[in-house]
Amino acid sequence: MVAAHRRPLVPVDVIAARDGVVDVDVAGTPIAVTLTDPRLTKLSVAARRGAAGPDVVRAPMPGKVVKVLVKAGDRVAAGQGVVVVEAMKMENELLASRAGAVLAVHVAEGRAVDAQEALVTLE
Repeated sequence: MVAAHRRPLVPVDVIAARDGVVDVDVAGTPIAVTLTDPRLTKLSVAARRGAAGPDVVRAPMPGKVVKVLVKAGDRVAAGQGVVVVEAMKMENELLASRAGAVLAVHVAEGRAVDAQEALVTLE
């Protein structure tokens, strides 16, 4: 049996944080780390490419629909919550990537969903 090679643990200290940048000290070496929220990045990309056809809000991972926040015909703003999905004992509010009308809601509260399953379609 071959032993797995493990890297030694290295202490990391957070020194300061400002505007999404965290200064950390890794074993005596200061490093600036930029923190990003992938949901905001996705919204930014969608805003740049414009509204070209329907947009589908999908489940990021398997879970259970806790709350449906919209219904067909509702108008939503970019970044507005449309569905809350519980996964791994955490509730995740899924957001509209752009402003528009809700064309269809494909799920109901209490329903289990698979990863990448369509939850809401926006115009």
